[in-house]
Amino acid sequence: MSRNYKKRKTRRIRRVFLTIRTILLILLVTVALLLVGGRLMDAYLGTHVMEDFLRAIPVQEWLKLPDEVLETTQTPAVSDSLTPRPTPAVTAAPVATVTPNTPEGEAAEFAAGYDFRATKATQTIKDELFPDKYAFGSKYAIVVDLDHNEVLAQKDAGVRMNPASMTKILTILVAAERVDFSRLDTDTFPVDADLAVYSYVNDFSSVGWVEGDAPTIRDLFYGCILPSGADAAVGLAEYTAGSQENFVKLMNEKCSQLGIGKTTHFTNCVGLYDANHYSTCHDMAVIMKAALENTFCREVLSAHTYTTKPMKESPEGEVLSNWFLRRIEDKDTHGTVRSAKTGFVKESGCCAASYQIAGSGAHTMVVTADTYSVWKCIYDHVALYALYDK
Repeated sequence: MSRNYKKRKTRRIRRVFLTIRTILLILLVTVALLLVGGRLMDAYLGTHVMEDFLRAIPVQEWLKLPDEVLETTQTPAVSDSLTPRPTPAVTAAPVATVTPNTPEGEAAEFAAGYDFRATKATQTIKDELFPDKYAFGSKYAIVVDLDHNEVLAQKDAGVRMNPASMTKILTILVAAERVDFSRLDTDTFPVDADLAVYSYVNDFSSVGWVEGDAPTIRDLFYGCILPSGADAAVGLAEYTAGSQENFVKLMNEKCSQLGIGKTTHFTNCVGLYDANHYSTCHDMAVIMKAALENTFCREVLSAHTYTTKPMKESPEGEVLSNWFLRRIEDKDTHGTVRSAKTGFVKESGCCAASYQIAGSGAHTMVVTADTYSVWKCIYDHVALYALYDK
């Protein structure tokens, strides 16, 4: 009896041990899957939707990350995913007269021109500048004092990079200088089958219009910026210039007028990657300032939400959001971030251009490019504003 009892006790102990070991293994596997799944989800959002911070899952707000995580090794290659859209039979809006940019409101307080000067006080952005050893994640950046056209800080701001959907800042500016504002809510743009699937075929964000929808021109402007809709951008380009190709010529002409034609060049109005579609953080800051000086563009870039006219799949209209503005509004930037446009393609990483009015009344602009996640991009802007808008 004693021997059998000992055997049974030994078997029970062994079973308990095996059970505990199995549970531990399951827990370890579960944790590993969650970590890997989080990375995969981040990659998925980055490829499909993170581009403009729509539907991105709020994650723990990490401010301190290991340096190796911040390193990105991306080798840009010419994308072959851009599917051309057939030239539509659409009546273009009048483009004979370009509306001059006359800064009004807060933009009237900006220094004139677009010659951003570096001074002896201009700093090179490094981690040691930030409190609490904040690890700055963006590969390229610039901070501009708009009241004096001075560069407060920069990080490879003159190096060529891909602007992704920050491109759409210039898209709405070029269109705003040419459309008849009295027709913003009366003119509509017919969505055909090609435009309805354009965003999906090219793996880009969209407002979600389907064949037969007829958004107003105002819808196209807001749809271009808030959800970064490729369908809205192409529709706006075709309405303004008859075709995206004609519109891109106007975009490049505008770059030349702004004095950045030798360092910035666009091949599309959306921000799709192309080796010949490039800019710099400095040049995107020039474009952003020009857009802020256009009252209507500033209004669009500053909207947190906007509701479109009724759509086939949204009978009450689709509520569009600028998620960068909505997510940064409760952060301590020593001011209020008023306007922003984001961008993402895998070749460029996450990027954004934003503008804030500091508590002191100063007007400051930040442009960053090439970081690995939505929140890191946001916190890079928070860190820069907090550091330079004291």
